[in-house]
Amino acid sequence: MPALRCLLFLLPPVIPTAIHAQTLWESCGTLVSHPTYGVLFQGDPFGTLLWLTNTGGYQVGSRVHVAGLLGNCSTGCGPLNCLRANTIDACAPCQWTPICGASSSAVPCPCGGSHGCANSRDAGGAWLVVAGGASLTDDETVFRPWRMPNSSTAVDFQGTAAIEVPFGDGQLCAAGPLVRLATRFNLGGQSLDPDVGEPRISVMGQITAPGTRYDQVWYRDVATFCTPATFNFTDGVEIAWAP
Repeated sequence: MPALRCLLFLLPPVIPTAIHAQTLWESCGTLVSHPTYGVLFQGDPFGTLLWLTNTGGYQVGSRVHVAGLLGNCSTGCGPLNCLRANTIDACAPCQWTPICGASSSAVPCPCGGSHGCANSRDAGGAWLVVAGGASLTDDETVFRPWRMPNSSTAVDFQGTAAIEVPFGDGQLCAAGPLVRLATRFNLGGQSLDPDVGEPRISVMGQITAPGTRYDQVWYRDVATFCTPATFNFTDGVEIAWAP
């Protein structure tokens, strides 16, 4: 189900207390009640639990968008990670559906795969993970493609139509007038769009009215694999933009 992949970061619910570095975090999720730690933030959807310094008056059960500094909080909330100096506001529903690439496609990937088309790093392929609400008045959509080769270039792009065409080691899923959203350099096999301080996805994609867009990530894969091609794609997603 699409909802099972609506997230920004794939971290386990409990992080070893040896981790002390703080990193920027942004995600949508739900406020939940914990018998020991009180009100926690549960990120979409794999159960990542965070202690917030600011709940903004929102109640348990509220779907919210949070951003702040993620770090170990060995004091105050046990083994959980803390989101310090966080902002919080309401988050629109996650309105997207996978459209092509391996298991969601009627056209086989050139090299196989189970989520995206297989690459030289991951036989399951690369995923385009989506988090946040796709609303023009409350755009909190974030793309987090992952399982790509390390230290490779990735290009996020958007189209107005969906197709399924084998291309390189993968499948091209977006067509129509294409808009390049961002060019990234993968670290740890993943990237982030938008990055801190950048315009939101709707702005980069020039989306000015409600409607459907199709998004995907092209990435370089120069390692010898099953075809002579040196590039591949994540799976594609269809996003319904609300007012």
